[in-house]
Amino acid sequence: WYFGEKCLSICLICNRKKFLSDVKGLPKKKPNPESHRYIQLDCGHLFTVAYLDNYYPPHPGKDQLITPLLCPTCQKTVVVSRYWKAMTKRAREIREIKTHLEVEATEEVQRNAVMRDQVQHIFEGIRRSKKGAVLPTLE
Repeated sequence: WYFGEKCLSICLICNRKKFLSDVKGLPKKKPNPESHRYIQLDCGHLFTVAYLDNYYPPHPGKDQLITPLLCPTCQKTVVVSRYWKAMTKRAREIREIKTHLEVEATEEVQRNAVMRDQVQHIFEGIRRSKKGAVLPTLE
């Protein structure tokens, strides 16, 4: 474990060329991989900590979708202990939105039922007043 994260599956010393080709977030000019910290996500993609710190802002922007943390490369949901607060905050926000939508949906169903009852009552009144006239029923 390194900085609370799992050990990397690829070694900078043993396989430098592959490491440098796989890691995201190293400067293109004169990369100094020894001076960076790295995180390998559950999906296997490898990033510098600085890159992920920038990618996973602690507070999503006003117009940004609230989603679980996703790998920047493959978009799979990831769990990263370094970003635990951000992950739990987003999970809480997602739950709050779901609850709000469920309440709105329930209220909409109730409003529709009330309107349906009102319309049905109106049709029944019209039907009674039209002696013998056949009017459609709501089903």
